[in-house]
Amino acid sequence: GVPIEAQTQLANILNIPLIYFFTKKLFGKTSVALMSAFIFAVSFEAVQYGRWLSNPGPALLSIAVFYYGAWLVLHKKSIGIGLMLVGAGASMQLELFLLSLSLFFIFIVAYFLTKVKFKALITRTNLALAGLAAVLYSPFLISELKFKFQATHAITGFFSKAGGEIRDLHFIMSKLLRFVDSLVLNVSSNILDFSRVIAQILLAALAIFVLWSILKNKKDRGPTVFLTLWLLSPALLYIF
Repeated sequence: GVPIEAQTQLANILNIPLIYFFTKKLFGKTSVALMSAFIFAVSFEAVQYGRWLSNPGPALLSIAVFYYGAWLVLHKKSIGIGLMLVGAGASMQLELFLLSLSLFFIFIVAYFLTKVKFKALITRTNLALAGLAAVLYSPFLISELKFKFQATHAITGFFSKAGGEIRDLHFIMSKLLRFVDSLVLNVSSNILDFSRVIAQILLAALAIFVLWSILKNKKDRGPTVFLTLWLLSPALLYIF
């Protein structure tokens, strides 16, 4: 058979055309799509994940599928619901903590149902994708039944204990600062091995540019906000 390292590298390569296609859908500009795909293709982390057997690279692909589905849902295209289900299920198979995507799924579906009727969700394509998602989720459901909902009890117990801490502003701020510090570390490690100070300056410049773009550039406001929320979404994991 094909070595597992080659399989993960192949899955990682599939991200390149997906990022191109997704970016083209977001901004409608070939130049931006090509630049995005190129940046991913030569990025240190993409190469690293593509060869890292203990932390499967395919999760990058499934997460991208999930968020592409989310973008479609926000544009009232019901097929996005099915893509989100499949993306979330595949992501959980690769990285269990990506259960967090389910929270975004609930919020986005709730938003979708405020715009369209429920029957808009029931299409042949969505039913087929839901069937595939059921297969991806089934090992977790079987495990829960076998072990008497052990994971469910653990999660509910965590929230009951953590609830008081999460309401503590100091606790939340400390976790968010840790998230910001992780962004600084990623930039300083992956972009020409810059110092942390330069990384902080780059991130501050990026934040200013994004804010300016949101306020001034009406055409790209939606895609910019969407990508910003995608970038900041892991902050929820740090709080919990």
